[in-house]
Amino acid sequence: MSPFLFVKKASQNALEIEVKKATSILGIKPENLILKGYPVRKFNSFRQNILEDLVILRQNIQPDVVFLPVSTSLHQDHNTIFKEGIRAFKHYTVYGYDLPWDTIQFSSNAFFKLEEKHVTKKWEALAQYETQKWRTYCDKEFIYGLARVRGAQIGIQYAEVFENIRSIH
Repeated sequence: MSPFLFVKKASQNALEIEVKKATSILGIKPENLILKGYPVRKFNSFRQNILEDLVILRQNIQPDVVFLPVSTSLHQDHNTIFKEGIRAFKHYTVYGYDLPWDTIQFSSNAFFKLEEKHVTKKWEALAQYETQKWRTYCDKEFIYGLARVRGAQIGIQYAEVFENIRSIH
């Protein structure tokens, strides 16, 4: 199955260009990138529309695994996506992705082993966000360092960690 990415449509043309470049590097085909035009920081006002979009997506692709923002995200839009995503995908395996700059608490209970090539690919994709480079968490050393910390937690060089919201096997 080809990966899909469902994201808010960038409010600025630059961000839309950046997400297209980044997802291309990750191997997501342009036809599998779904951009929506919800206004930034106002997702809660469009909660029902977002849920309906996610239900349609679920029906169209029937994913094996769903990745959502972590359940404890402090960002209002990420929080809305989590809540509506868990409603839309309540019968699926769901993981919450780690955004250390966006949470106070994070339940790191699902580790995925990575090789250096995976961390490099992640960095190459994130490097496409020229408008975000000034942020401390968009730094190459931070990305590699976080992967090393997560790897050290399970006795390997690199790992990615998620909140295990629901595992169905």
